[in-house]
Amino acid sequence: MKLREVFLLILIISVGVVFTHIYTGKWDFDWGEGFFFDTEEFTYTESEIIAPPFPAEIQVINRNGSIEVQGTAEDSIRIRLDRRIRRRREETARQIADELRLVLEQDEQLLTVSTNRDEIGRQNFQTDFTLIVPEGTDIRIKNRYGLVQVSKVGDTDIINRNGEVRAWDISGNLIIENSYEDVSVENVLLDCQVGSRQSNVSLTNVKGTTLVAHRYGRLELNGLEKDVVVDGPHVQIYGKNLTGPVDLDSSYERITLEDVGAVHIRGDNTPISVVGARSSVEIQDRYARIELENVRGDVEVTGRDLGLWARGLSGEKVIVSTSYRDVDLDDFTGEVVITLDNGRLTLHPASLDLPLEVRGTYCEIELYWPSGTRRSLEAQTKNGAIHWGLPEAPSVNVTNGHSILKAFPDDKPPLILLSTTYADIHIKQQD
Repeated sequence: MKLREVFLLILIISVGVVFTHIYTGKWDFDWGEGFFFDTEEFTYTESEIIAPPFPAEIQVINRNGSIEVQGTAEDSIRIRLDRRIRRRREETARQIADELRLVLEQDEQLLTVSTNRDEIGRQNFQTDFTLIVPEGTDIRIKNRYGLVQVSKVGDTDIINRNGEVRAWDISGNLIIENSYEDVSVENVLLDCQVGSRQSNVSLTNVKGTTLVAHRYGRLELNGLEKDVVVDGPHVQIYGKNLTGPVDLDSSYERITLEDVGAVHIRGDNTPISVVGARSSVEIQDRYARIELENVRGDVEVTGRDLGLWARGLSGEKVIVSTSYRDVDLDDFTGEVVITLDNGRLTLHPASLDLPLEVRGTYCEIELYWPSGTRRSLEAQTKNGAIHWGLPEAPSVNVTNGHSILKAFPDDKPPLILLSTTYADIHIKQQD
């Protein structure tokens, strides 16, 4: 087949696909009205009122347009459909409006609200729903393009493929699935579950468990009371006032947490900051910098090419294992175990009442000794030097290619053990 024939075949197939999408309504424009010409929007409204008894659940199905559901103290269900139609002439728009109708299907359990849009071949119009329902009604929404907002309802399930979602004052469970537009949630009495991508998500005041699956965007969490689980690669995460345990999985974007409970983070190229943790902090990461401040529980930080700065650690144990980045711990208590390769370690302990063990390779160590402290110490380095800066002389100080220094031999084994290779150890008096 010649190149020209191949090109012609591709062109014919492409044109066929375009016309198929237009005919089936997958693309919302009308070829004859408004594709090449200026149009005007005409709006037509249809309303229905439903009296008791009410079904247990209301379902709203829409394709292109907004959906608003508001719970009130009224003892009725009010439904309004706004048909917004773009045409050059009003008479043409009126003809479409007469064909496009509100469709209600009801039994004892379910009221379904939709339109007969699929029966109409012509497109380039939008259907907007507004529902006033008894407060606490369970709601299920399926939309494709447009804003969805709900308030003061019960269990709520929202699927909005390419649209913004706003939900507040939900007295039951909340489930949201969307993409490409923002999600905003506030005041959920039970559990909250969100799946989104390429958007910004904000969740505030959720009393139940919070589950988030997110891709490419920003996530804000505030005032969540129970477990928080986030699967969020390429998502920037900010969390504040999180009472329950927090489990985060992210990559390539910053995580910032303030005033939280227990924290478990798995990151990849993820800078992390935790300020004010009331329980343990466990982090696995690489190629990033970790900052911790005022952590009252145990701390464990592991990874490679991972820098750590921490201050105010008051838990029972601190475990650090990393490489090729510096580690700086200030104002810490508890038992400490550090493994560091090809980095610089700086330690400013608040006290040395519990064991401190450092094992390094090509790791320079600086330990600032608290004034008036006598704790057994053993330091050794291969192909490096030990610099002693305390007033009292060490009991052992050997230098012959493998330097060994011992001081305050009151405990066996020694409480403080510093070991490295091809680097120096500095022991200095704290100011």
